[in-house]
Amino acid sequence: MKTLPDNFPLWNTPSFYHVLKVDGIYSDSDIWQYALINDLVIVTNDTDFYFRFLSDQRCPKIVWLRVGNLRKKELRFFVENFWHQIEVLLQTHSFVIADNLSLEAF
Repeated sequence: MKTLPDNFPLWNTPSFYHVLKVDGIYSDSDIWQYALINDLVIVTNDTDFYFRFLSDQRCPKIVWLRVGNLRKKELRFFVENFWHQIEVLLQTHSFVIADNLSLEAF
């Protein structure tokens, strides 16, 4: 399971849980269920969550960072610059796609 970095200052708060720090999380399905049960938002760069969102009845909120293979510094810059806008979109939407050019919400 490929994961996003867990050492961004923005994500080093009690509001964020990195998947590798949660016992019993071994698969995308485990992440999905954990997020549903705990009312959490999944932040991912994995297309699997997008397709599952399209097909499941019950879905957690998801942020898909569709930014390709950025270096950690570039990814951190992107997240820090767009995170506030993403949080605003999550107040009224269940799925946010963030790419290099735009934010889309569904």
